[in-house]
Amino acid sequence: IVPQVFEALGLPALVAKWRDPARRCSNLDSLLRHSREYEESAFEAGEAATLSGLILHFERLEAEKLDLCYPPLGHDAVTLTTYHSAKGLEWPVVVLSGLDSSRQPDMWSPVVTGGGKTNADPLEGRTLRSWPWPFGKTDGDFPKPRSGSGLEDRAWESAEGRERTDRDTQENLRLLYVGCTRAKNKLVFAHRADKCAWLAQLTTVDSLLKCSLGDGEHGLPEIETSFVVRRLDASMVEACRVAATRTQRWLSLSGVANPPEFTARFHPPSRAPETARAMQVHAEELPGPSFFPSGAGENQYAAIGDAVHAYLAALPSMTSIGATEKATIAARTLAAFSVTGILSPADVVASGDRFVKWVANRFPGARWHTEVAAGGPRTAGGQWQGAIDLLLRLTDGSAVIIDHKSAPIRREYCLAKARQFTGQIAAYDELLRAGGEKIHSTWIHFPLAGVMVQLA
Repeated sequence: IVPQVFEALGLPALVAKWRDPARRCSNLDSLLRHSREYEESAFEAGEAATLSGLILHFERLEAEKLDLCYPPLGHDAVTLTTYHSAKGLEWPVVVLSGLDSSRQPDMWSPVVTGGGKTNADPLEGRTLRSWPWPFGKTDGDFPKPRSGSGLEDRAWESAEGRERTDRDTQENLRLLYVGCTRAKNKLVFAHRADKCAWLAQLTTVDSLLKCSLGDGEHGLPEIETSFVVRRLDASMVEACRVAATRTQRWLSLSGVANPPEFTARFHPPSRAPETARAMQVHAEELPGPSFFPSGAGENQYAAIGDAVHAYLAALPSMTSIGATEKATIAARTLAAFSVTGILSPADVVASGDRFVKWVANRFPGARWHTEVAAGGPRTAGGQWQGAIDLLLRLTDGSAVIIDHKSAPIRREYCLAKARQFTGQIAAYDELLRAGGEKIHSTWIHFPLAGVMVQLA
């Protein structure tokens, strides 16, 4: 799933356009590698690999400081791997080590031989052989059968031993071939003098790579390349030493001197900070008193605002009902937000009625659209995503934006309070204009105070 997400979002091509693409590609590679390790561990434990499990795995890696940022392949990095793991990969320069590896075949592990001669009966002639070792094994991290009995020599000299030796030799040559063919530009055989038993299994290696020629570059007959002999000693250590760097961790971005700036993808207009742009502010008082629940605590202001807001959103559906039904709806909204008795339903209804009259007088014939989902490009990056409390569509096709601020507030503070929402209004204006809308005007409505503030 993770690589499919990468491809669906076009991330490989996208990060190539940003600064420090090598590090970003490394982060993608690290995410893939950590995901595969999680999947393998889940399967080994007999568990299902899920996306929620992967997120928990990432959180555990970060908590235990195991969220390594693996080096990007091909970007001035060193990859330390095994011969088996290198299959199918390629690097500009490959250094082969362990070339003196030589051991007798293991005769004391189960092995299957024979079979596969005919398609009709592929198991014909197949045998399973398991020879136990009766003398135990040595202690330590890498135990081996205890020697000294001579039994192992007789096992290697047997027909089964010679067959196993030949099989292991062929497998070792295939593995050495894998290592030698991983290099694109340069291949290095690194071993001590005369300590290259594994490499020596290639019968012509000494005649092809004549180390007796001494240090320097030498040509190879009938091959368009050359080989270089270098003899290293302990006196060269300091000259070759590279300053150690801290292991980079990825999920927490630790060790990154100048982490890239992060811009969220979605931004709610309601959280936009007050804009520095100059705005003209004009206030109008609606008829009737200001409704301020003096007995309410400040911790109840948000609930009161939500209740009034819910009532205002239902105004277009209440055009044909009377005052009694409106009061019932107002009482239900107050009860829904647990503020019954703090603000009377009649006050809520009066706040809504005078607002409806103001809209009818100011914008005759306008169509109401409440709680309009709105999204659009954000100039500073990302996308605006939110909802407009009320969008009026005028007869000429233009739009009026009205945002309700329904929490209790006194009339004398409305003008100053409205300035705090200039960023939100500017966001609505920006996203609607990006969609080709013509904006007639933008307003902040304080229903309990009975004040309309225009921001231009």
